[in-house]
Amino acid sequence: MSTTTCPAWCNSPHRNDWDAESHDGPVWPNIASLDGNGDDSVQIGTRYHSQAGIVVTLEAQSLILTPEQARGAALALLEAASWAKDHHVI
Repeated sequence: MSTTTCPAWCNSPHRNDWDAESHDGPVWPNIASLDGNGDDSVQIGTRYHSQAGIVVTLEAQSLILTPEQARGAALALLEAASWAKDHHVI
């Protein structure tokens, strides 16, 4: 396996050569849906994309959230967007 040089914020394990360019940034705690298990949650993170630079990742579909959970998800998404903007590279 080749050696990968990572930015200080990178959390990627880089276990495979195909993963060498994929730098994962911070992730925010999952917010579980009221009617689901751990797979049914809002998941927000950041990573490096070779064409766009730092991007925000968002996994969420057909979830039932309380107003507090929805507010928490919105704040986490805003924090992720701010982090990505502050660390923008191409």
